[in-house]
Amino acid sequence: MGTQIEGYGISAVIPSGWSARISATPSELPEEAIPPTMHAGNFPLPSEDASFGSGAVELMRIGDVFCALIEVAGPDDAYKGMYEPNSLPAKVSDEDLALGAMPSARDGLFGFQHYCTLSGRPMCLFVVTSCSEAWGGVSLDSLNELVGSITVDPWTPETPL
Repeated sequence: MGTQIEGYGISAVIPSGWSARISATPSELPEEAIPPTMHAGNFPLPSEDASFGSGAVELMRIGDVFCALIEVAGPDDAYKGMYEPNSLPAKVSDEDLALGAMPSARDGLFGFQHYCTLSGRPMCLFVVTSCSEAWGGVSLDSLNELVGSITVDPWTPETPL
């Protein structure tokens, strides 16, 4: 059984042995604001990081899994274009992981991105593993339990964007 975390209308059950946080940085200047973001990993996360977890990804070793849920757009973009799907994937499988999904290629890291709208809020689920399960490096069971537990409340004017 994991630990429940919540913040900014995002909640999830974090698997045992994982570290996680939900954070946001509101700002008067939209280009400086960091929207609500959840980071989770089966390794210690850095105390501060970019939305897509570039600092955490740099720390990954074989067997590590990193997951980010990022609110990537405002409510006007909900259910449009790449945000049209209205749910997270039921399961992230080994076949979903690809080297091309990484913002910058790094040996041995596989990524997965899924854009959707949850409760009217455009989101990106971003997953990085240090080796594909087919190569015997990572089990995705805990990740899938985490993803299956995520809930998102509707956007409110108090939600930082």
